[in-house]
Amino acid sequence: MIFLIGVAGGIFQVIASITLTKAGEELTMRMRVLSLKTMLRQEIGWFDLDENNLGALVTRLSSDASSLKGFTGATLAAILNAVGALVTALVISFEAGWKLTLIVLCFAPLMVLTGVIQNQQVAKAAGNKKSATTDAEDGGKVC
Repeated sequence: MIFLIGVAGGIFQVIASITLTKAGEELTMRMRVLSLKTMLRQEIGWFDLDENNLGALVTRLSSDASSLKGFTGATLAAILNAVGALVTALVISFEAGWKLTLIVLCFAPLMVLTGVIQNQQVAKAAGNKKSATTDAEDGGKVC
């Protein structure tokens, strides 16, 4: 039974990875196209503003779309994986007995809390990596 659950989990993980990656790419491309169309419909005076110069607009197109892509890919897959694991644990525990279900429900908040903490650590590490890349792009200048 455990082997079959592992095989099914692996198959679903591969399917989820492929489909969410494809969906993320298509959503990112659609967002970039819609954002560019919206920018091109603006008045000429809108481009004269300091916050709407060429570099800022290109950066906005790139960063907004990439953050959306990051959410739809790995983050959404991790959330769905955690929900699937919790549902599977509940189904198996209900099948075994109500006492085991109570134990699983007692540990569910702990599972959610550790998932949130892990997500925050990953986001912090990604933020540190991004700031190091930005510093390198700026030539190491400190503003």
